Amino acid sequence: MRVLSILVSLLVVGSTACIVGTGPNCSDIAVPGVAVIVKDSISGARICDATVQLTDSAGNKQLLTASGSAASCEFDGAFDMPGTYSILIGATGYAADLQNNVIVTKDTCHVRTTIVNSNVHK
Repeated sequence: MRVLSILVSLLVVGSTACIVGTGPNCSDIAVPGVAVIVKDSISGARICDATVQLTDSAGNKQLLTASGSAASCEFDGAFDMPGTYSILIGATGYAADLQNNVIVTKDTCHVRTTIVNSNVHK
């Protein structure tokens, strides 16, 4: 009986430790609100040297830079910032792509990353 009591005490103490802070299983890692993938509309190849500008509903602008390899590059931004955004995508030799009303939501700990696919045309 004493062993069972000790085990229950350990479980309660362990559970309480997880709840302290901003939520269970939360981390200090910044999570992108948007991940923009820019591709050529014909070949499907990713375009890593595109210009991607993120604008929030207050008019604040942020230029995003590509991360990852040429085969998997993406443009991340709005780290842990929920809201509504417009995204302007440009690449040399391609028509500009404007995506409005991109919504980023938040859960208990972080934002939920919204994937934005931009298939740009020559």
